[in-house]
Amino acid sequence: MTSFLYTARTASGGTLTDRIEAESLDAALLALEHEGLREILFHTDEFAEATLAMAKKEVSPHLLTRPITPQQERKSRQLGGTWGLIWFGWKREWHYWFPLLLWNSYSFYHGRPFGDFAWLGFALSGLFLVAFIFMRLPGIAYNQLIEATVWHRGQAVKRWVELLRSFKRFFNVGVPEMELDCRIATVMARDGDLDRALAIFQKHEVNSVGRAYYFCRQAEIYGAAKEYQKMVECRLKAMEESRGGQNETVDYALGLVRRLHDATAAQQVLARVSEQRLTDIGHAYLHYCRGLIALEQKHASLAESEFRAALLKNAAYEMNPLASGMLKEVKAFLSIALAQQGNFEEARKLFADASPLLNARRETELLARCESALGMR
Repeated sequence: MTSFLYTARTASGGTLTDRIEAESLDAALLALEHEGLREILFHTDEFAEATLAMAKKEVSPHLLTRPITPQQERKSRQLGGTWGLIWFGWKREWHYWFPLLLWNSYSFYHGRPFGDFAWLGFALSGLFLVAFIFMRLPGIAYNQLIEATVWHRGQAVKRWVELLRSFKRFFNVGVPEMELDCRIATVMARDGDLDRALAIFQKHEVNSVGRAYYFCRQAEIYGAAKEYQKMVECRLKAMEESRGGQNETVDYALGLVRRLHDATAAQQVLARVSEQRLTDIGHAYLHYCRGLIALEQKHASLAESEFRAALLKNAAYEMNPLASGMLKEVKAFLSIALAQQGNFEEARKLFADASPLLNARRETELLARCESALGMR
């Protein structure tokens, strides 16, 4: 049985965010519909849950923190930025700091000289702040690692990986070694050392999640090396190993059209996708892929519609570093579609927003396409 995170509309019209245990995503969907829920949107699938299980296995039992509610979990997936993570954690620990706040307020209200009761409150408040910072550091470090990855800051990626590995001795850090090795391997591949990158990652081919996950991550390494044919082949293997997993299928189609410009093949692959079995992020990537297919087939208006839908579907994840990278790419392609329809004003604004990341990632082909469509070259 797998536990799936979802949001749905209840019979009374309210919104429900919860988890359901089922043998598969299909079984979960049927069970929720049987309960009278509608507009069901999954936030995790079998693949995501298996990945989460692998992370939990690497956390020492005595370091486990108290569980979060489904609502908090959904919110945490949309977070990004250091201050966002700190604020989320601070709100979650209100039952610790709020009584201390009242205690200290009472002490200050009565003023000096402070007695033992007041100093005890101050001491406990200091201990709480130290503990809070101590427990938030791993999450902040991982967020910084992802941001460095998105912006292709290789040296920063290496530093954050080393820091997280040192944290794992003392903190509740649910970041698998496979994840850290993959981040290092992509940097090596980008720097031209593909063989060594693949060798570092190869030891994870047999893992608790399965070969589908391995091939998905291996595809990232080939992508970093700009070996796009091999990247797409890995995504095909991931789709096959997942037995037609919906997000893996969209990922494969996206590789076909985004990197190999094979819109026909990508369109045929997307015909296998059931939108009801996609996660919320999967829906955004589906619209992105459809937009790219339309753009390749010279249907600028349809491409614009799909790109706008992708931005809308992913709006809740705008602060998430990984999602933000995808959003910048969508904006770049949307600028091309708009320019082809004569809407140069909005197209230039979108390109100006996306170009810093594209330059950082050395997306020379996409930059050239944008500049050509906008008449900048």
